[in-house]
Amino acid sequence: MVGMFCHLRSWAQFQQGTDEGILPLPGLLKLFSGRLFRRRLDPDYFSRMREYGMEWMTMLQDIGKTGPFWSLKNRSLQPLFSSGRPRGDGDCST
Repeated sequence: MVGMFCHLRSWAQFQQGTDEGILPLPGLLKLFSGRLFRRRLDPDYFSRMREYGMEWMTMLQDIGKTGPFWSLKNRSLQPLFSSGRPRGDGDCST
């Protein structure tokens, strides 16, 4: 799988140490077909979100994504939103 995703590593915004977050298409399809994503319009979605989240974590394990990149413990969004808004060159406020 290492050679399979060389194009991602040559992307200008690729961050070293995030290789574990690379998912092949079948893994993405499995994750996004779960109830966490399919049930968003249900009236009881928020009350069942914990259940859906647990299912999602089980699916991550099923596809072999169990390392620290996928752990929600001790995770901070600060590197992603250090300026108070998402990274990117465009400014959507205009």
